[in-house]
Amino acid sequence: MTTLQASTQFKQPQKRIFDSQTTSYFQHSLAIQRVRHYLKKYILCMTGRPIPKPNYTPHFTTTKCVVALLDTLFRLFQETPPLQGPRRYGNLADRTWHDKKHTSIRGLIETILKGSKAQTMIKDQVGLLDELQYYIENAFGSKIRLDFGTGHELSFMAFIASLDMLQLWEGECEGDEPLDQGKFSTDLIFIWNKYYHLVKSLILTYNLEPAGSHGVWGLDDHFHLVYIWGASQWIEQEDLIAPRDLVSRQQCDFYKDENFFSQAISFICHVKTGPFREHSPILNNILTTVRSWKKIQRGLLRMYDDEVLNKFPVVQHFWFGSGFFPWVDVRSGKELPIFEGSPESQEQDQEQKEARHLNSFVSMAGNSNGIVDFSSTTTVPPTTTAFSTAGATTSMSHPLSGARTMGPPSMRNVNRFLPMDPTRDRLRRRE
Repeated sequence: MTTLQASTQFKQPQKRIFDSQTTSYFQHSLAIQRVRHYLKKYILCMTGRPIPKPNYTPHFTTTKCVVALLDTLFRLFQETPPLQGPRRYGNLADRTWHDKKHTSIRGLIETILKGSKAQTMIKDQVGLLDELQYYIENAFGSKIRLDFGTGHELSFMAFIASLDMLQLWEGECEGDEPLDQGKFSTDLIFIWNKYYHLVKSLILTYNLEPAGSHGVWGLDDHFHLVYIWGASQWIEQEDLIAPRDLVSRQQCDFYKDENFFSQAISFICHVKTGPFREHSPILNNILTTVRSWKKIQRGLLRMYDDEVLNKFPVVQHFWFGSGFFPWVDVRSGKELPIFEGSPESQEQDQEQKEARHLNSFVSMAGNSNGIVDFSSTTTVPPTTTAFSTAGATTSMSHPLSGARTMGPPSMRNVNRFLPMDPTRDRLRRRE
């Protein structure tokens, strides 16, 4: 079990994934290990348990506070109607809702922590709130892009896992009494059901775009975890309903209040028209060819690992703090490399750039006594251009003295698939 110490330091989460290389570093980070740990934990909680009724009363105060947070956000949504008029992309009223959410969310998080051991044990309360706020704020789509996808769904799981790391539910048990897993599991399912209800309302009302969708070649335009939860709920219950039965919309609508898988397919059929096998061929293939919910769950889990946790377009928006999901190598315990784009690397790059600029100026204009001689700086060095086909640097003079030639920067192989043509470039310059 992952637990946090009183001395754990927190900080505002920062972007660490910039390309495929940093995505590969993420695969052996402490952050992804914790994501996988809690994913498996919550799968066990979901196994064999239906969605509670709408009038269900949570057993734990923490659950009630999380539900109150989601209910408050839903009320703010109801107070923010969509803007009228035809729009090709998402409705701009969604940004107004995000602003309202941002104003209220910090106080709602403090309510969840109020009176808990985490509030008195953790010394860095400001950093703690910063990390929690980042994950919950990014769980409802992008304010800028007006979209929603599996990365936002992952962010909500990170928020729930963060509360779990703080042992908020265990802290409500009296003395050394262990946590009742049955009550916790039912509360957890109730929280996720509330979350999906809010998110689907946002998608339908504000016409949120799918984030990183593969179209018909993807599992779903917006979700993935919901199918893992739903398959887990029906494990070893093939006598009640077989996977093939969910191809029927009537069956989906019948079970949508009890099961996440059925609920998700019912939502697809609501927003899409045409035969199910045409607009959702991947889901159709899974349901018609696999007979066991256990096999479906395992396959979806492997797909989640490949298509979500190991895909740069998705995980680039998953940021890292220092408490809950740190950018640390799980094997060595050392911080993973930081590349371009992060504040640390930008500061280092600026310092190196200034140093190189100063050294270059002194080497060109200075003399042995260290005195700068400006008369020696009048000569313009020849401009060079690198050609990928030759793999070498060729000097080219430009008609305009001192002007830079067209093409990529010097000594850089910008596009090795489209080699430059010097003759073509000279013709362009004459035009």
